[in-house]
Amino acid sequence: MTEQDAAFIIQGKEFRVNIDTSDLVKDDIRKALKESGDEGGADGWTARTESGEILDGSKTLSEQGITKPTKIFLNKGPGRGG
Repeated sequence: MTEQDAAFIIQGKEFRVNIDTSDLVKDDIRKALKESGDEGGADGWTARTESGEILDGSKTLSEQGITKPTKIFLNKGPGRGG
């Protein structure tokens, strides 16, 4: 269990969220969306790292080799290159 502060970029705005790298990415997405005021679920959102790597929502950040996320970008719909 490793709690960290991460920045989620949603529609060009940054939201700071305390996440646990052992939680599923889809749970982190829900936290970030709630922080942004979006009460919808994590379905339909794609998360990617600063380097453009698409994150699997059904796995933890740790399982995907990410131990210190700084920025996670959320896009509605399929992932796109940046």
